[in-house]
Amino acid sequence: MVVLTAGYPEQNCSFNVNYSTRQIIQKELENGYNMIINAKNSFGGQELLDSWKFWLNGYQHYLLILCISSQNNLKENENYCRFVESRIRLELVFSIENNNLVKYAHATGKENCLPMEIKQKYGGHKIQQHWWIGIETNEQINQIEIYKNNEGNNILTKFVEKIKDKTPYILLKTGGRLEMFYYNDRDKLKEC
Repeated sequence: MVVLTAGYPEQNCSFNVNYSTRQIIQKELENGYNMIINAKNSFGGQELLDSWKFWLNGYQHYLLILCISSQNNLKENENYCRFVESRIRLELVFSIENNNLVKYAHATGKENCLPMEIKQKYGGHKIQQHWWIGIETNEQINQIEIYKNNEGNNILTKFVEKIKDKTPYILLKTGGRLEMFYYNDRDKLKEC
């Protein structure tokens, strides 16, 4: 797949497009096409705006990763969170997408929503940054068993553990830590 940008048409931008990204782009192009066709066939433009997709409604399963700072060294905590952000994308490719149950996964740090239970639980702690990971599965799975007896075999737990394992020792000393929460109940996400 080749993606050329208008600014630099000679540069191929698809070097960052992996299997999941390709499927998401394809799905969104189809959704956009259907919206245009429906807009042509109807007179109500407001209906089109009302049907615009909220990112947290687009997936079956969600993983929320919080980067929490426990010390006041803001610069070091920012470095820790930036490192985690870079590892999330890599570990999506190497951990989650390699699982046969996962169709595709997509991470974003631009969704500002935090469920009320997270705000209440971490009110005294400083949440430096957070990322949502939307996961679409190949089969109809009601819940990805994240907290089973044998946590080491769970794909989501392994995903976060691999990020922690790859963190350099110097960044671990900054006092930052990661917390992970799994959601598949859209009602909890409507609080946002």
